[in-house]
Amino acid sequence: MQTALTGGFNRFSFGVQSFDTRVRQQAARFDDRETLLSRLAALTRHNEAVIVADLIFGLPGQNEAVWRQDIADVMASGVHGVDLYQLISMAGTNLARADEKGTLGWAADGQQRAVMYADGARTLEAGGWERLSCSHWRRTDAEQSRYNQMAKWGAEILPFGAGAGGNIHGHGLMYGRDLAPWHEAQAKGVRAPGMVMRPNPDARLDGLLRGGLDTGWLALSQLPQGLVSHLMPLFEAWLRHGLARLSAERLALTLAGRFWNVNLQAGLFEYLQTNPLAGSDTASADPAQAVRHSLV
Repeated sequence: MQTALTGGFNRFSFGVQSFDTRVRQQAARFDDRETLLSRLAALTRHNEAVIVADLIFGLPGQNEAVWRQDIADVMASGVHGVDLYQLISMAGTNLARADEKGTLGWAADGQQRAVMYADGARTLEAGGWERLSCSHWRRTDAEQSRYNQMAKWGAEILPFGAGAGGNIHGHGLMYGRDLAPWHEAQAKGVRAPGMVMRPNPDARLDGLLRGGLDTGWLALSQLPQGLVSHLMPLFEAWLRHGLARLSAERLALTLAGRFWNVNLQAGLFEYLQTNPLAGSDTASADPAQAVRHSLV
């Protein structure tokens, strides 16, 4: 880390996932709770860089009591910011392999995860942590969460390393996640395997919608003319289900809406694909159109 600091890096985000030793072991995390807290304390002691911890709710063995302790631990750890993410199953991960073998323990269902998210959000905010987005909070203003915000708004990002994704001139970029081909390409001095996705003709609109919903509210005046009325049937459905509140200036997600934020985004773009706004190709770029080749 000292080498990175010397090179100009000033923010580090660590995938803590959970502080509970048993939960961490099931997720193939080797450090126990005490070691993890000690390392975070050392990293934050001198404020040389902004330190952020990612916590995941819905992990196997992580009940509500464990989650409450995770929140208490991160608040006491000295980190400048925290992300609260719901567990998403991904093929090829240690958890996925354990699930296939039937060795995973109990895991929270969707309703229980919603309660965990709400408890985490309320506890952080009651403790003086400021919410920056649906999933990110900060203890001090040293944490700006610029990357998280800019990525959602469609800023250009250079991917670096296996599994990294980015965006250049409207083209989505993604390096392969498998480390073996990555190291092989590096050893041979050739381009690492990856893929490039065709530009999305409505990238600016997508950025406005994704970025706004990620922060928890949409500034209606920033949307193209006619889009608000076009989306009103969808917004009214959100209002009926307690997911949002609507005023003349903004659509604000409720706590429940912020939990379902990713699903709301997916539903919004599906709505636009089914009911395109006149004069605009509002359908997002089809991932199936991705072109796989070696990235420059």
